[in-house]
Amino acid sequence: MIMKYNRKLILEDGQEYYGYAFGDTADSVCEIVFNTSMVGYQEILSDPSYTGQAVVMTYPLIGNYGMAEDDYETITPTIGALIVREYNDVPSNFRSESTLGKVMSTYKIPGIYGIDTRRLTRSIRDHGSQKVLLTDVKTPVEKGLNILAATALAHDSVARVSCQQTLVYPADTEKFHIVAIDCGIKMNIIRSLNARGCKVTCVPWNTPAEVIETLSPDGIFISNGPGDPTDVPQTITAIKKLIGKYPIFGICLGHQIISLAYGAKTYKLKFGHRGGNHPVKNLKTNKIEITSQNHSYAVDADSLLETPLSVTHINLLDQTVEGVVCERDRVFSVQYHRKVLLVHRTAPICLINLSHLSRRDANMPKRTDLKKILVIGSGPIVIGQAAEFDYAGTQACLALKEEGYEVVLCNSNPATIMTDTSIADKVYMEPLTLEYVAKIVRYERPDAILPGIGGQTGLNLAMQLEKKGILAECRTELLGTKISSIERAEDRELFKELCEELGEPVLPSDIASSIEEGLKVAEKIGYPLVLRPAFTLGGTGGGFADNEEELVALMKNALSLSPVHQVLIEKSIKGYKEIEYEVMRDSNDTAITICNMENLDPVGIHTGDSIVVCPSQTLTNKEYQMLRYSALKIIRALGIEGGCNVQFALDPHSFQYYLIEVNPRVSRSSALASKASGYPIARVSAKIGIGMTLDEIPLANTPASFEPALDYVVTKMPRFPFDKFADADNSLSTQMKATGEVMSIGRTVEESLLKAVRSLEIGLFHLYDAKFDDMTETQLLDYIQIGTDDRIYAIAQLLRLGCDTDRIHSVSAIDAFFLQKLSHIVQMEQLLQEHPDDSKFLKMAKQTGFSDKEIGLLWQMDEKDIFHIRKQHGILPVYKMIDSCASEFDSYIPYFYSTYEEENESIVSDKHKIIVLGSGPVRIGQGVEFDYSTVHAVQTIQSAGYEAIIINNNPETVSTDYTCSDKLYFEPLCVEDVMNIIELEQPDGVIATLGGQTAINLAEPLRARGVNIIGTDCDAIERAENRDSFEKLLASLHIPQPKGQAVTSIEDGVRAANEIGYPVLVRPSFVLGGRAMQIVAKEEALRNYLKTAVEINEEKPVLVDKYIRGKEVEVDAVCDGKNVFVPGIMELVERTGVHSGDSISIYPTHSISEKVKETILDYTQKLGLGIGIIGLFNIQFIVDEFENVYIIEVNPRSSRTVPFLSKATGYSLADIATLAILGKSLPEQGIHTLYPKEKERFYVKAPAFSFSKLHGMDAYLSPEMKSTGEAIGYDNKLHRAMYKAMIASGIKVQNYGTVVVTLADEDKEEALPLVRRFYDMGFNIEATVGTALFLKEQGIRTRILRKPSEGSEEVLDSIRAGYVSYVICTRAILSGIHYEDGVAIRRCASENNITMLTSLDTVRVLLDVLEEVTIGISTI
Repeated sequence: MIMKYNRKLILEDGQEYYGYAFGDTADSVCEIVFNTSMVGYQEILSDPSYTGQAVVMTYPLIGNYGMAEDDYETITPTIGALIVREYNDVPSNFRSESTLGKVMSTYKIPGIYGIDTRRLTRSIRDHGSQKVLLTDVKTPVEKGLNILAATALAHDSVARVSCQQTLVYPADTEKFHIVAIDCGIKMNIIRSLNARGCKVTCVPWNTPAEVIETLSPDGIFISNGPGDPTDVPQTITAIKKLIGKYPIFGICLGHQIISLAYGAKTYKLKFGHRGGNHPVKNLKTNKIEITSQNHSYAVDADSLLETPLSVTHINLLDQTVEGVVCERDRVFSVQYHRKVLLVHRTAPICLINLSHLSRRDANMPKRTDLKKILVIGSGPIVIGQAAEFDYAGTQACLALKEEGYEVVLCNSNPATIMTDTSIADKVYMEPLTLEYVAKIVRYERPDAILPGIGGQTGLNLAMQLEKKGILAECRTELLGTKISSIERAEDRELFKELCEELGEPVLPSDIASSIEEGLKVAEKIGYPLVLRPAFTLGGTGGGFADNEEELVALMKNALSLSPVHQVLIEKSIKGYKEIEYEVMRDSNDTAITICNMENLDPVGIHTGDSIVVCPSQTLTNKEYQMLRYSALKIIRALGIEGGCNVQFALDPHSFQYYLIEVNPRVSRSSALASKASGYPIARVSAKIGIGMTLDEIPLANTPASFEPALDYVVTKMPRFPFDKFADADNSLSTQMKATGEVMSIGRTVEESLLKAVRSLEIGLFHLYDAKFDDMTETQLLDYIQIGTDDRIYAIAQLLRLGCDTDRIHSVSAIDAFFLQKLSHIVQMEQLLQEHPDDSKFLKMAKQTGFSDKEIGLLWQMDEKDIFHIRKQHGILPVYKMIDSCASEFDSYIPYFYSTYEEENESIVSDKHKIIVLGSGPVRIGQGVEFDYSTVHAVQTIQSAGYEAIIINNNPETVSTDYTCSDKLYFEPLCVEDVMNIIELEQPDGVIATLGGQTAINLAEPLRARGVNIIGTDCDAIERAENRDSFEKLLASLHIPQPKGQAVTSIEDGVRAANEIGYPVLVRPSFVLGGRAMQIVAKEEALRNYLKTAVEINEEKPVLVDKYIRGKEVEVDAVCDGKNVFVPGIMELVERTGVHSGDSISIYPTHSISEKVKETILDYTQKLGLGIGIIGLFNIQFIVDEFENVYIIEVNPRSSRTVPFLSKATGYSLADIATLAILGKSLPEQGIHTLYPKEKERFYVKAPAFSFSKLHGMDAYLSPEMKSTGEAIGYDNKLHRAMYKAMIASGIKVQNYGTVVVTLADEDKEEALPLVRRFYDMGFNIEATVGTALFLKEQGIRTRILRKPSEGSEEVLDSIRAGYVSYVICTRAILSGIHYEDGVAIRRCASENNITMLTSLDTVRVLLDVLEEVTIGISTI
């Protein structure tokens, strides 16, 4: 039920904040302060330094791991009050013995939750600490202010918390005797001193010097404590008398007391320092340490000039004094909290040890001896190495240029903004192979290479260049982390040895270089096991083995995929929590944590495939710091310089943890961590590489040596390709399968998670999937035992059925905390159903993250109705800023997320503004190419004088770097979320044609709500995408298209196919990436398609078109409403029937006539003007054998080929189109021609596939797109360009070996000359029975292989044997007969990483290439 506010805060300045009680309910007057720590609420609650203070916790979720007996800092907590955003009363941690609320009740500590703590923190920051009254909600503000005015803050806090008599804490082995003057000492300090052999005698704060001397100490320690140091004159007097007689050390309040004893002064800070992330610099060593702080007062630096004290440490955030020393008197102190080591009274003074070994001097400046730096990219997007590395590379290149270096880039991916000529000084889009990169190094002679930015590809290449002696030859050095360190991190055995040296726990494991060795390792360690091939990306080739049979199968694949043929076999720890730390270190040995992340799924699922939350939710401070310490220790031992990712497995029932792996480079998780925290990891890593230290690198509001503080919850959800590949196995393991990801931000886990769900664009908008409706509880429990892409929806359904969270936990091993959060969502569904049209429950649901669409469904209303009800009741989101410091420092960073709280931080300017809709997660059919267009559009909009605003939710991309635009909203690309931003910003227009189908699909619903869609409007989009409208337009323009119909039922479809004539191409309307597109040749196949592959009804018609076999040609063009510009025509290698995104594409065309080109240009011009395009559009054509040109389709938006064609032709299409959208005609842009002169060299775009990652899918080329990325090759000769594109895309182009051939009957005649060419080049030919007999009849010597359907695995064994170079396996199109043998053969080829060809057109160009690059032999 809805709870009414029962408590409130009244501040001294009259502000009121309403919330709910927890803990004690007595009224309390305190000084209000805030703490930015993300963990450690128990330590804060029990820290005596907070006596009488009301602490606002900036991290929104408090109480989630309960209270543990060992974690108290004092026996009796004396904090004044606790103020939080969300209080969790159902803790989840193995050590929890009580809830936070119960403990607070026991010690009479009041608490309040439900507060907009970010707003309150900003108020304290801006106006300073002040008095606050925590009181009943009914207390009038005037009465509250009178109480505040009449109540003075206490000045006896130290006396309250100090021991009342002398207490002795013996050490196990006593080396020294320390007298600690207890001003509020924390138990952890005593434990730390005991651990170092110090017997500690605690004396009350006011103990005279004479009494202390009678105790014969080796040293004196003055503790931390609460309040103003001038409130303890007795302590100051005692210290004055003891100076010079004993070594004296003080912490926090003790530091201030020492300074006062020497005659210095202190002053009160505006709002104090409270948190665990303040960087402090040791002025003697220049070392920097991240410290924990909790104080309201500071030592006046100027007043120290008149004393014998010298400043030893300063705070890098505000330059306050953090440490002093008097060497003469052996006295020193620090303001911050740190483990300490005192020395014998007769020994020389010893400062806190902040130093570590470093390979450079502490004052190493930015490198001036370097002029030219090479950056190696990551190549085409594949599963496991996606757009996040292009984002990192872009950041790195720009960062190096910013520092004045000449930057040379090598990357073969044309789709990304990274390979724009504006990003680096020179761009080589050459294959990322040793041969080509070595040529670039030898030609350019760079002074250095930055290797850690291009993912595993870039790192492997850098290591190969080093090992082959090319770097030594060219006098080129590697920047950042040294090769020896990379090898120690990447080589499993070396890494294990390092961990054992450091005392860091690693799993029992061993390296195997053969299947036989693998079986021996298994016998030694015992099952279950996990296999990890060395030097592969995205966990490729890895997996779990529960028995010998599974081990042998996995070993074979893993050995073939590892470039060094090594596989790590280790004990499986499925069920442990998986925790990641993103860390950073510079050459001065400053090491920081950017953020940590917790996988919702336990160990056993690749972190790239897991739902991830940031920061961790279920770790206590001890666990958090234990893993943080381990991560920093390991990167220091490795000598990492730059960003690094460390992965841990943590036992949920103990402190046992294992290091899983270290990525000694910017990793896949780095992009997520950067966007989650606002900390630019790749940019900072690049600057560290050129010698800069973290304190020298400025960020938006702090130096880079500052650890970010988050006051929100981030959720990452992976985007899988299973919607396109229904035959692929959707179970998840250690081999990554996701093609992309979304990130969402909220103030609660529930809000963040639900925003992520609706960002995925998988047809779901809530934690509900109808596919589980008919499953029983038993079936669902069985289903969730194994991780799948949709397990979370099955769990939600179990909760709806009333299944207990403990039972779900026991089956899934998902932490009870996360299950509790899912349960809250389900409970909220029930409450909404019970209270329709109730605004109080509506607000509660919105705060939980529910969409208008889901609420409308539960209330049986339209989504628009809910939107209007919200507006009537003022239930509108506000936008909070991602500022990396939990608003501790005043700054304005234009990076926002929505939530339903009180204060809006997004400042709406009065400038003219344009909103650009992004393209959402990377998926097959809609990749980083659309982000390319988005980024270009933003730059053009800004240059035109507008404010450019981006809405997007993909953490991997350049567009979601907040420096890219004037404002970034990290939000779901759903109508509701976009409308909320539009209502706030009131833009002049919204561009929906650059973000792929994601943005296009939003155009009409936005227009229906009164939004001004600029550029190609909704009517034009309808003319292009609605079948009837498009056919009428084509008829009026006299442009032919294949005969076809839009049908809305199965029988209509069958009737249409009979009229048109088989084979037909069938697909749903409004598709992306050819999804669910097929060629069918018979009625039976058509009926099966319409029943199973698509949803067909009046609202979702299916298109049935005549399949015309011919050459496919494609154009991207720009129309300004009056003029059309076509920069280039692309010719596709594969004929119709293969999706254009999976086909090899060539510019300029090489085999079509001038007549055909003229027809294509004529049709393009007519269609651009006829449809009403303003901006970009893409057209695909078929050219048949008689040179007839047909239209396949028009995409009234940016397309996948825009970046490729822009780079090939030199015309920046996205910029030209954006100017057209803004009203600048093509002639005004200096473009006066329809089609410019073609380039003289050839540019080839080749698709990159990730078939080996998706076990079980059939990897044939078809009308449905399957490629995950693309690569480019260019040269003056076509076949050389083709060769470069092929090897850049990952095809192993070998001019020797064996070709396995299995052909559909309809392909045999066409394939014969192609197979003969292989034979004539010296290849061995092997073939399945029917194909082999055909080839033998034609005089080609062929070895016959039997198929599985013939009771043999000969053909599969041959493919697995390792000697096969190519598998040619075509699939019948015209006959409509498909055999399971073909599926098995294609899968086997994919899994064994063998180049597989399913299109004879691809085979033909491959042969052209092989003949071009192979030097033949002949007799004299």
